[in-house]
Amino acid sequence: GLVLFVLAVLPDFPMIDNELFNAEKWTREQDKFSLIIKDTIENRGYSGSLAKLIISMLSHEPSTRPTPQQLEERLTDIITAQLVC
Repeated sequence: GLVLFVLAVLPDFPMIDNELFNAEKWTREQDKFSLIIKDTIENRGYSGSLAKLIISMLSHEPSTRPTPQQLEERLTDIITAQLVC
């Protein structure tokens, strides 16, 4: 999830608040950080669906992260939606 996030926001990644990657703060303020991540990704021209996928991949709780099969399905849906537009 982190690699995909970094790739989505390059070259602005170094300017992003490092608090986003503090596990303790992420747990307490997940809604706030999710909104920041969503806005950052969408401002780079990517879809809200991709932003939501990345946020789910960055979840502090491993059991809520998508499985590899779910990732494949969601990425296929996102790419297909972009191609159809």
